[in-house]
Amino acid sequence: MDIFTPKTIQVLGNLVDTIFGNKVVGQAVLEKLKAAQEDPNKTIEDAINEMTNKEYQEYIQLQSKLSNP
Repeated sequence: MDIFTPKTIQVLGNLVDTIFGNKVVGQAVLEKLKAAQEDPNKTIEDAINEMTNKEYQEYIQLQSKLSNP
């Protein structure tokens, strides 16, 4: 049984990036908020309403970290 399929390797690579800090915490959330800010037909509230539950929790945690460094 081959456990190192391309999907498994991709998941492990993502975990390594997250564990060792190669990815910015909250980057996807910040990119969505920035895109909403630059779009004249969207508001920040629209972007927040369109977030998944996981993204919203990440957004709340990011706000908390920015408020209490």
